[in-house]
Amino acid sequence: MSVELSSLIQKPGLKFRFFVGGEPVSRGEIEDMSMLPKPVFKGGATDRLWTIEPVEIAPDSSKPLVCLLKCDGVLVGQRDFLVWAFLDENDQAGIAKWVVSPGQDVDGQTKLNIALIDSPFAWRDPDHIPNDGSRPKQIPLTESFVPEYRFTLEPVFE
Repeated sequence: MSVELSSLIQKPGLKFRFFVGGEPVSRGEIEDMSMLPKPVFKGGATDRLWTIEPVEIAPDSSKPLVCLLKCDGVLVGQRDFLVWAFLDENDQAGIAKWVVSPGQDVDGQTKLNIALIDSPFAWRDPDHIPNDGSRPKQIPLTESFVPEYRFTLEPVFE
């Protein structure tokens, strides 16, 4: 299903699932009970839904959307070049504004690039980052001056 960024603006509170490489992107199925930030994984829980809160309204759907992202109601940001959900609202240092840019429509799905605002660092598929297999597939941020449109989203109508 193709999703235009303009539809995100017109339906505040609409929930989504993010995907990369056909796998869901979300917080883990099982988490500790602390208020410490929770990692965002490729292959995460499918019942933890995302919301997008526009910060700056783009004039049309072909323009990037500046927004806050929430996973399971918790603001998402970065720490040490990895994507985290910050449960403690006092931990504002890691919470980020994101720029979500539409890319090519491939197989009926609009591919998205998700980057830090005013930065060349963007979300990447962890399968495209060298890993000896000892680390979980937490979503990394890497520096790239050429957007990689890999992420898709799917609206959830409850």
